[in-house]
Amino acid sequence: MSMHTITTPVNVIFELTPKMLEVFTKHGIEFLGDIINVDFLALSGGLSDEDKTKLYKIIYKANVGFKFTGYCEIMNLPLLSKTHRKKLVDSGFSNVSDFKGYYFPKIYDLIGFSSAKDLLVMIRSAGVEVCYEQPNWSENQWKDFTANMVDLGLVSWEDIAICVCSELNPPQVGTAVAMQVKDKYEPRQAMKHVFKWFYEQSGKCVISGKRLWLEADHIESKEEFIRSNRDVNEANTLSNFQLLTKRENVIKRGSHKLGGLSFAQASAVLVYILLRYRPTTLASYSKICRNYGLTMASIRFQEAWALAIWLAKDGLYEIEK
Repeated sequence: MSMHTITTPVNVIFELTPKMLEVFTKHGIEFLGDIINVDFLALSGGLSDEDKTKLYKIIYKANVGFKFTGYCEIMNLPLLSKTHRKKLVDSGFSNVSDFKGYYFPKIYDLIGFSSAKDLLVMIRSAGVEVCYEQPNWSENQWKDFTANMVDLGLVSWEDIAICVCSELNPPQVGTAVAMQVKDKYEPRQAMKHVFKWFYEQSGKCVISGKRLWLEADHIESKEEFIRSNRDVNEANTLSNFQLLTKRENVIKRGSHKLGGLSFAQASAVLVYILLRYRPTTLASYSKICRNYGLTMASIRFQEAWALAIWLAKDGLYEIEK
């Protein structure tokens, strides 16, 4: 399947059937970007299951921000097989809104991880939030957890302090922004204006309030400029930049449709699970990772499992043989 973007005219997408093009014409859609925030089921009404799924895949791969609504019936959703839809309905899920607050890992057991992941994208696009495992720890519990890493000899307090100091440093944020706005100023004058903007910031993520892992983010994305037929270069103005943590930036991006499911960035959650639960097999480790909302490919679990193997060599971890 060809790759498309929000600027792709629908009449050049050869994968579209005449019926699908007829649907676009009916809704006044000329470019894929016109679909953003359009109710997918309202758009695809009257299409066969095969065409509905094909249309969904085109939109999804183009990173277009389609949406579903809470009252969407499960039996009408694309991608899911008829068998999986029936299993969901028989389990009490008639509409997308029925998943609100539900512990979603149970769905993995019901219809398999791959299908459940497809379903989850649609659920979240409807603004319906599901539940995963969360630490819900107090500050003292986090303190004890960190101290245990030191007691085990995994890290020293010096290592921790240096790591925190490193992440408090917003590396190359100023220079990265300067590269994007330099055409707005006289030669060699951009950095002066960038630092004025930079120093006026609070030094905290505008969403989470955290000081770690900061980077520059477009308040109004380039995609929004393109969609509204504005010059995309105008997105690169200092007034349109803000500071977000890497995690909040990922959550905000439309291309990361499952961002923010876990309580922290995936790299941290992977190690947290190893050290808190100490699973003795890769299979049990992978299961816990899924329960914490990690939806990446399983090979990431295999990579993180290396820490368990390394610790086991020093007698600090137990692995079933």
